Amino acid sequence: MTKRFILPRRRFLQGTAGLAGAAALSRPMSALAQDRPDEIIVRAWGGAWGDALRTGVADPFTAETGIEVRFDFTEDNEIKPRIWAAVDQGRVPPIHVNWDTTTNATISALRGVTVDL
Repeated sequence: MTKRFILPRRRFLQGTAGLAGAAALSRPMSALAQDRPDEIIVRAWGGAWGDALRTGVADPFTAETGIEVRFDFTEDNEIKPRIWAAVDQGRVPPIHVNWDTTTNATISALRGVTVDL
């Protein structure tokens, strides 16, 4: 006589929830294993704004991570088409972070060239 294995629905759901939770927790660990860049390139405005960004954001970031921050002060109307073309062609954009206004960021997001943080 063959015994039937009966798995109650609740036990099945508990098991699959546990597996899903383990899978979700493993993602951040794999992200930690990724190669770290030597530098990141941030497009921003220059002048006093660039100086404040370096002092308040870039220098503390470099001190904490060891990753250098290089600024690109190219005008937005010049860099945007270069970013869009690189993404359309599957290339790495000329900058990693575009410090931008809400309007310009929305335009880029609608084009599909942004990455959620």
